[in-house]
Amino acid sequence: MIKLTLAFLECKYMNFQSLKLDYSKQGLVKLIFSNPKNKNAFNPEMIFEIKKALKLLDYSNDCKVLIFTGEGDIFSSGADLVWMKESKNLNFVQNKKQAKDFTDMLSAVDSFTKPTISLVNGHAFGGALGLIAASDFSISTEKSKFCFSEVKLGLIPAMIAPYILRAIGYKTTKQLFLSGELFEAKKALDIGLIDEIINIKEFEKLKGNLISDLFSGAPQAQSQIKSFLNKIHNKQINKDLINETAEKISKIRVSEEAQEGVEAFLEKRNPKWKDNVS
Repeated sequence: MIKLTLAFLECKYMNFQSLKLDYSKQGLVKLIFSNPKNKNAFNPEMIFEIKKALKLLDYSNDCKVLIFTGEGDIFSSGADLVWMKESKNLNFVQNKKQAKDFTDMLSAVDSFTKPTISLVNGHAFGGALGLIAASDFSISTEKSKFCFSEVKLGLIPAMIAPYILRAIGYKTTKQLFLSGELFEAKKALDIGLIDEIINIKEFEKLKGNLISDLFSGAPQAQSQIKSFLNKIHNKQINKDLINETAEKISKIRVSEEAQEGVEAFLEKRNPKWKDNVS
């Protein structure tokens, strides 16, 4: 418990340079990309800070739901082009190290144990779409635009490709990667890159439905759902998988959290985890 509290305080009061953390609602943390001069573009400093924040928040009981969003009227323009240009001065090993830092950040988003939401408050390009695809939920304003712009720069979206393929499928991914097409939020919704389009004035309304639903869920169960689905989603349904699912629920049923949830339901009261989040 002491370690978790210290981790939360370290993250809360850490002097970030390229992002901000908003704790205005108990249990809800907003991670805000804050690099407005470069349109919230990802650079090595921001990537390091996001990874640091994710690691600390993952161990904090004070973070129930994590939202990614951008400062101002843009989500993120993707990779910082000044940083990309400087890569010509690096050797292969150095370039791979920087690329690995970005892929590790995406993996950290994908494997974050609490529910995550990308709140796309404006345009999102390049690598930013990988983070959106790696999030559990993605919600956008109607005016947001999206683009896999790498091909127009002589690059390929290699690092985000696994997450985009998983989200929107092979053929659509190939078409958008090849064309570098600029597309509207409606198309992003139709292809499955985002889940919902809302008016920016209705962002607060989000807290009344999706977030309240997420707050109602048991934290350990949510974490187990994410890790279990990640483990089995590509497996064939056979006797081994069926047996694995039976073993999984058998272990969960006797957990302290599950027993508390069942007892709370039968006693017509809130479970302890819901009482602890306002």
